[in-house]
Amino acid sequence: MASFYLLTVLMVLSVQEKSKVAGYITACYFTSWYAQTSLTQVRLPVEDVDPLLCTHLMYAFAYVDIPSKSVVAADPAKECSNAGMTGRYEKFNQLKSRNPNLKTLLSVGGQGSANTVFSQLSSSLLSLQQFAQNTIKFLRKHGFDGLDVDWEYPTAETKDQFTSLLKVLSEEFEKEGTNKDPLLLTIAVASGENKIKAGYDIKGINKYVDFIFVMTYDFSGSWNKVTGFDSPLRARNDSNFSPLYNVQYALNVWINGGADRSKVIMGLTAAGASFTLKNISNHNVGAPVQTGGGPPGPLYKQQSRLIYPEICKYLKEGWTRVWDDDQQVPYAYKGDQWVGYDDQQSFGLKVQYAIDEHLGGVMFWELSFDDSKNYCNNGAFPLLHVVKQTFANHYIDVTATGTPEAGSTDAALHTTGATEENPIETASSTPSHKTVTVDSNNGGTVHFVTSLTKDTGVKLKSTVVFDQVDENIGGAYSPQTGEFTAPVSGFYLFTIQVMVTSGSGQEYELKSEDSAYSTRVRVESAWSTGSGTAVFHVQKGHKVKVIKYYGPDGALRQSPWSRFSGFLLRES
Repeated sequence: MASFYLLTVLMVLSVQEKSKVAGYITACYFTSWYAQTSLTQVRLPVEDVDPLLCTHLMYAFAYVDIPSKSVVAADPAKECSNAGMTGRYEKFNQLKSRNPNLKTLLSVGGQGSANTVFSQLSSSLLSLQQFAQNTIKFLRKHGFDGLDVDWEYPTAETKDQFTSLLKVLSEEFEKEGTNKDPLLLTIAVASGENKIKAGYDIKGINKYVDFIFVMTYDFSGSWNKVTGFDSPLRARNDSNFSPLYNVQYALNVWINGGADRSKVIMGLTAAGASFTLKNISNHNVGAPVQTGGGPPGPLYKQQSRLIYPEICKYLKEGWTRVWDDDQQVPYAYKGDQWVGYDDQQSFGLKVQYAIDEHLGGVMFWELSFDDSKNYCNNGAFPLLHVVKQTFANHYIDVTATGTPEAGSTDAALHTTGATEENPIETASSTPSHKTVTVDSNNGGTVHFVTSLTKDTGVKLKSTVVFDQVDENIGGAYSPQTGEFTAPVSGFYLFTIQVMVTSGSGQEYELKSEDSAYSTRVRVESAWSTGSGTAVFHVQKGHKVKVIKYYGPDGALRQSPWSRFSGFLLRES
């Protein structure tokens, strides 16, 4: 029987779409002020950052020092190591010991005086060259892999200066990196069409940078007269809303202007736009609001902004969540309070959009806005786990090397470019290798054997995790409750087979404890190897179960005899 399931898995995986993009990036911003904030409920020290959720970590922000013509630390006493004290820069870059493929960048600029300072710096070619050379020394000294320039924002008067700054940095980085990996150069840029066209020579910029982080958020705020979303994916089918202020439109301005899709990175955030309604009986999108936005939340304590864990707390206190089909994001309300935000469902759709549009990946502002302390009861950093899972599902190139017959004792699966330490890697990464075998001496148990790129060289052996008929390793599956409990954190393939002749067209709704939304899987024919499948990332000890069953007519019904089986594809 186990070999029958092996055949099922191989055939299902062999028809999955292969990745079209070799290595999406997930660039995550870490902010120095939330590493030491007095708001302990949202404080995020370096030690609490999960380096396996991001491919690039950005440390925000450093300053530009005009007299020395260099990047300098904003808080040298705490950020730079000295007198036996390990500074935050060193701790930040030590995260690479837990993820050797991680890239760290120092972000310079931000809001405030950065525009004036960058303008002064780029007033002469000599100043720019000195700045680039001094900055290289600073980055190398502190262990960073690159520089992120956040000039908010170049104008029509400084457009050419911005391009010149990037040109000189790129040239000096390339020259210094002749015999080693050159430093990376990225930029954080505006998402409003007027700002983009006024301040950016897109074709010129595109030649000099590795990635363009488009800040596709803050489309709504305290200035609004009606309710709206902070980061809607698409335009609203409503003449009262501008078609310009959404993720899709902003990204297309950059792409149509000459930016390479592979360099364009979609901005994500976990801060929602909050409002106080004028009339509590009108809580729709576009409802009139009072000026100034909503009151501060209990954690972040910022006017007109609520971060994701605050919204989770409110939802538990009786706020109503509504999904908006037009713009593919949710909102929530209670009484006169309203917030338009992002959650796991909308993040999944946005990442899928980035995949479909062949973008380079996503950027997340900022780590403390995700639920690092598990207020939402979905595990730490639930939004970034959705990003990682969605990219990983599309990045993996899993193909069967042959078509084994039922009862065969050996078959192979290859996962290109991904490792257990970091499943979302570039094409240049050393590929891991997976072999699926049937152990005829142990009751036909199917094993996934994975060679890991770890210093220990240890090979982990994970068996079929559960099957309500055959093996049930560690009691992971409970026939009484119909629940699967993950024995280890990882990516699991779930299969459902209807074991009666009338199985065609059945649908099962699966829910993971780690996901805010459910997934429907369809079984096209009974007793078929092409059974319904779904992939979830599940944290150790968390559950997955079938919550609903639908007949071919779409009506809720009692499930027929079926097998609910799962296989550990990859530990994380």
